[in-house]
Amino acid sequence: QSPRGEPRSQHVNPRPASRPRLTARELQILQGMSCGHSNAEIGRKLYLAENTIKSHARSLFKKLAARDRAHAVGIGYRSGLLERADTTQSTRDHPGA
Repeated sequence: QSPRGEPRSQHVNPRPASRPRLTARELQILQGMSCGHSNAEIGRKLYLAENTIKSHARSLFKKLAARDRAHAVGIGYRSGLLERADTTQSTRDHPGA
């Protein structure tokens, strides 16, 4: 029991949720979304039809339980699927940026 007489939780520090498992293609599409690219732009870059991008996007939204693109990108950053760009170099090269 805790000092206040409450029962202690068996899991004081529960494990964080496991990292979502995306295919390599879904990860490429999520990365494109994180750069603000449209489905058409992502498709051109990956040499895929826009409808193929939409299909992969629906799949990754479902796997991430994301409501939309912005939500998927946020989940991607929080879960470690996406990494934030290091702005140190660009700030050093462009003072006042």
